[in-house]
Amino acid sequence: MKATCNKIFDLVAGQGMSLTCLAEKLNVTAQAVSKWHRASNSPSIDNLVLMSDLFDITLDELVQRREE
Repeated sequence: MKATCNKIFDLVAGQGMSLTCLAEKLNVTAQAVSKWHRASNSPSIDNLVLMSDLFDITLDELVQRREE
């Protein structure tokens, strides 16, 4: 899951978005996003789907470990 967390935060940084902004867009706490950032917890499938929509990528692209 660490690879997925890294991908999420690469996407966040690429859009110049703050972690607080991501939390607001997903309707989760900043603490939850911080745990994802440290890879001490993982986003739910619902939040992964929301993020794939937010970043306009497929769910597969978000969770795949390697580039194809």
